[in-house]
Amino acid sequence: MKRREKKDLGVIIQDTLTPERHNNGLFASTYKTLSNMRVAFSYMDKSMMKKIIATRIRQEDRHSKIMRSQSVFEGHYKV
Repeated sequence: MKRREKKDLGVIIQDTLTPERHNNGLFASTYKTLSNMRVAFSYMDKSMMKKIIATRIRQEDRHSKIMRSQSVFEGHYKV
């Protein structure tokens, strides 16, 4: 059964869209986020830093356990 109507793929085509403009927008938003993080870290005390590091290590440990269990299940080890 063939369809005669066109599908809307959600693609926008405009003359003003350029890769340079897109990259500049991404860079600007990333730079704002990083500068906000820098300001936040400058006001952080030692106990807050320990909490953040411990949380990050726990997340990575949980992820590595999941990856190890999947690789054992598949019968091979991933490095």
